[in-house]
Amino acid sequence: MKGIEVSNLSWRAGSHQILKSISFDIEKGSTFSLIGPSGGGKTSLLRCIAGLIRNYTGFVAVDGAGTDTLPPERRNTVLMRQQGAVFPHLTALENIAFGLKIRRRSREEIRETTEKFLSMIGLTAKARYYPAELSAGQCQRIALAMALAVKPAAILLDEPFSNLDPVTTKDIRGVTAELISSLGITTVLATHDWEDAFLFGAKTALLLDGCLYPLDEDGICENNTALAFLKGLRVIKGTVSDGVFSSPGVSFPAALEAGEYRALVQEGSVTILSW
Repeated sequence: MKGIEVSNLSWRAGSHQILKSISFDIEKGSTFSLIGPSGGGKTSLLRCIAGLIRNYTGFVAVDGAGTDTLPPERRNTVLMRQQGAVFPHLTALENIAFGLKIRRRSREEIRETTEKFLSMIGLTAKARYYPAELSAGQCQRIALAMALAVKPAAILLDEPFSNLDPVTTKDIRGVTAELISSLGITTVLATHDWEDAFLFGAKTALLLDGCLYPLDEDGICENNTALAFLKGLRVIKGTVSDGVFSSPGVSFPAALEAGEYRALVQEGSVTILSW
């Protein structure tokens, strides 16, 4: 089953054509990465899928059912923005329980679910803490747990790591990947970061000036417009052994455990994709 299907989706804001005949599909439980610059249409596309923008043309389906006529609350999708919203007047536990209470879940289900997610995000000991008493990374964990606790069919992540420092980003990136994988939730990740895009995405596409350009597993797209933006980017496969990453024609030090890896190569720089 397709977790999300988008067909010929276009959206105009006034005289500006923001999205231009976007089409893609994602298998249920897999992740699709949208990579592109600010203003390329990533957030607008997520908002269309979530139903926060309704006056688009085209077709959107979630878990095989068309959602175009449905309001946001009936689409069974959750949009998590750059700064994951948490309620400052609620504790970590109360924040996670909020969506469950709105949906009138039983007290037992609320208790079990909040305990489960507090454990999964490593904040059981801080269940009674308020956001002001927690770090930015911990608040982001809570926001993620809030989004996933209501069991959406799909989660839409809009630059979820962009406002975090590098150390926190690596931590939250790993937690996010572990949660969505263990729960089997269909995911669309919008990002401007190549590393995020290729780490998460079973499929990856470039969204540029409202047009979608699919990339293959090597990061290659034959479209000339996309090629100009990619600036020679490619993904290579290799192995790390004795502290060295090796691939045909490429070799450099890598402080990683032995094993198979992928690396991003662009304009002379190399980044190994690693959690």
